[in-house]
Amino acid sequence: MKSFIRIVFLLFIIVGIVLLTCDKVGSYIILNASNKRIEKFFVNNNISKNNDLSDYSYIGVLEIPKIKLKKGFVNPFSIHNNINENITILKPFMLPNEKNSTFILAAHSGNSHISFFRNLSNLSIGDIIYIYYDNKKYKYEIVKYYEEKKDGDINIKDNSSNRKLILTTCKSSNKQLIYIAYLKKEIEL
Repeated sequence: MKSFIRIVFLLFIIVGIVLLTCDKVGSYIILNASNKRIEKFFVNNNISKNNDLSDYSYIGVLEIPKIKLKKGFVNPFSIHNNINENITILKPFMLPNEKNSTFILAAHSGNSHISFFRNLSNLSIGDIIYIYYDNKKYKYEIVKYYEEKKDGDINIKDNSSNRKLILTTCKSSNKQLIYIAYLKKEIEL
């Protein structure tokens, strides 16, 4: 009986090691592929010319230096514009180059390999965020952040006419974290 328990215990340890290894390898592969897509985006002069909605090419890149985040986003109409694959552009699909735009991005928080906004709660007022899109670099500054009840909708508590960037993620199972940043500078690349 003791040898049976030892064998079962050893099997549990081996299965655990295999699962942890697979998760780490999978995360590495996904990160490596993402980095290659970001590199391709910048090599193509910061412009996505592909309108194939099944394509995984990035049309832009979000960079938040304070939390060391640099991740691309796809066409808002792409099948890959979803929270389980990417940082997601939410409706209404306003992009940074549009007049009076409110550009809204969402991603998971947590510990998964798709938790791109896991460190979003470390941001504060005055922090800088960059969006690279349409051969321009957009510099935003966080002006406010707040939590609200997680109910599937975002209540944007800002009536200004400033061009803005909204970042949102889950704070807990029933709270949502929302950051509002105003456009400070638009730089031609």
